[in-house]
Amino acid sequence: MVEEGDRAVCAFNGAVESDHAGYTGTGYANVANAAGTTLTWAISVATPGRYSFAVRYANGATTARPAVISTAQLSGNFGFSPTTSWADWREEIIVFDLAAGSQIINLTANSADGLPNIDSLRVVGPGSISAGMCPDQPPLTVWLAGDSTVANGNTPCPVGWGKVFGSLFNDKVTVQNAAVGGRSVRTWLYDVLSQAGNDGECRITTNGDGSPVLQARWTSMLAQMRPGDYLFIQFGINDGSPTCPRHVGSNAFKNEYVYMANEAKKRGVQPILVTPAPALKCSGSSAVASRGFLTETFSVGSQLNIPVIDLHKLGTDLYNQLAFCPVAGGDVSASTTGPVGNFFCDDHTHFDTPGAQQIAGIIAKALRAQAVPLADYLKAE
Repeated sequence: MVEEGDRAVCAFNGAVESDHAGYTGTGYANVANAAGTTLTWAISVATPGRYSFAVRYANGATTARPAVISTAQLSGNFGFSPTTSWADWREEIIVFDLAAGSQIINLTANSADGLPNIDSLRVVGPGSISAGMCPDQPPLTVWLAGDSTVANGNTPCPVGWGKVFGSLFNDKVTVQNAAVGGRSVRTWLYDVLSQAGNDGECRITTNGDGSPVLQARWTSMLAQMRPGDYLFIQFGINDGSPTCPRHVGSNAFKNEYVYMANEAKKRGVQPILVTPAPALKCSGSSAVASRGFLTETFSVGSQLNIPVIDLHKLGTDLYNQLAFCPVAGGDVSASTTGPVGNFFCDDHTHFDTPGAQQIAGIIAKALRAQAVPLADYLKAE
């Protein structure tokens, strides 16, 4: 059911009102009274097939308000005959054959009286329906900050999931991958020295005013961010190093995540935290946890009320689904053949392209499962 106020309802010439009783949701669409005025819905169709479109309307006028409902390939007519009052709601239904993917549905008035009041659009068919992309919706950028399991990497190996992430979205999304191999959250953000301070944390180079020297990758990203963008943050693999410059303690790790997330939010950008990508570590026939900084990541997500994608668990579950354990030759020895060899580089930590694609895929599924609005930009499954 698509209601006014849903992301699938595109901007229109009119207003969402609630003067007349009997509507569902938060109100109904009262489109300007003129021939040619249009109410547009954008939906994404998972499965091709025959779908019914039921438009719930009220027409308290004395004459019909006919309209054309159309997709890019098909069109049909609705009569929208008078109802007993503006609070008397009825449905008119038409059936269309739809292809999978994005669909723009237009409801266009045929008379000078315009459309009746429109309460909702109900689409029923063989597959799931989700919000699509409205034609006037501006493009956005997904920014990626992370380590080698995210970075574009090399050909053929390693390849981070960030290199292939953009292929999962429609043309309204651009992915800018600023992840760098071998970095902790601090060495990605700052110029960090190879010596620890009195607090046990690696010392950060400072400017004359005492402020930290920021890496150009971060300052450039901040300068280009626009409201509506997204920032994914994934570290935690290199941060557990016992020595500087990569060592990051638990509290420092959380502090840097809070800093990055808040800088994004100041710019109208939605931060999303991602737990570290798991290495393949086997205990008998089961893949098991292999990373730290999981609690810290969830703690910041809870503190700031921002989404957290548990890639560590999702990835470990994937390895078990793929029956990667036990690995021939053990966990330390490289396995370059078979499914494990196709998924990973020789170290069972970094991904080859097939592995990166599957990891990117489970992150996309997590966006859908958590109803993150960015999921509306994903191509239909």
